[in-house]
Amino acid sequence: MSSQDIINKIKELLPDDAGISDFAFEGANIVLYSKNKVFAVNSRELTRKIVNNIKKRVEIRPDEVLLEDTNFTET
Repeated sequence: MSSQDIINKIKELLPDDAGISDFAFEGANIVLYSKNKVFAVNSRELTRKIVNNIKKRVEIRPDEVLLEDTNFTET
């Protein structure tokens, strides 16, 4: 299965409100970046479903736009 096939399969399994902004391959992991904060935090069951379907390690992380500014968090 090619990387594009994997991404297409994952897209089929994602809900419309997932807000996935990017896919990244980091070593053995496939990382999905979501702009939907609730989805990024509460996606454990869906992650399990994707992993069982494609037999690859998957992580769902919040998109950079959801993260606090580093200057703010360091103070």
